[in-house]
Amino acid sequence: MNAADNKCGTGSGNIGAGPAKPGDPPFNPKSVFGHLHAGPAEWWIVQVGQISGKFENTGEFHAVEGDVLYAAPMTWHQMAAEAPSGPSVRLAMGGYQLINMNNTQSTGGTGNQ
Repeated sequence: MNAADNKCGTGSGNIGAGPAKPGDPPFNPKSVFGHLHAGPAEWWIVQVGQISGKFENTGEFHAVEGDVLYAAPMTWHQMAAEAPSGPSVRLAMGGYQLINMNNTQSTGGTGNQ
């Protein structure tokens, strides 16, 4: 791809850690990095571009369109956009608790929950 093809502009958006920079130390999957979730697993489908995923005790993976990345519950993980140009898009999914779904009080009528 050519940087001029990027119709999304040059903002950083949701790039995570971003690609590794020259001189960065090698990734250590035994270190603390990124974040973790106390409950659910999380996974991502790469829709466009390239995404890297770093995972505790597993290593670093470089994914392209159509690939799926997965973080087990209670594992450190960190995603990063790494396409040389153009957008890198991932769809994040997980079994999270529903938020604010029971916020409507019944007024005594029927069907108002």
